[in-house]
Amino acid sequence: MSMKPDQRRDLIRKYRDGYQAVAEALHGIRDDELDRSASDEWTPRQIAHHLADSEIRAAIR
Repeated sequence: MSMKPDQRRDLIRKYRDGYQAVAEALHGIRDDELDRSASDEWTPRQIAHHLADSEIRAAIR
């Protein structure tokens, strides 16, 4: 499956904007807040690590 140039640009923009959205969401959060979960869900720190791990694994493929 080949990608058209405009599709490739859109995908690159989404990746770039996604990183910025995460960085903005985590900006200013204190260390203790990174380890606090809501209703026994993942903590912000766990989510950030999961996102980073997923990106690394996807890049290897």
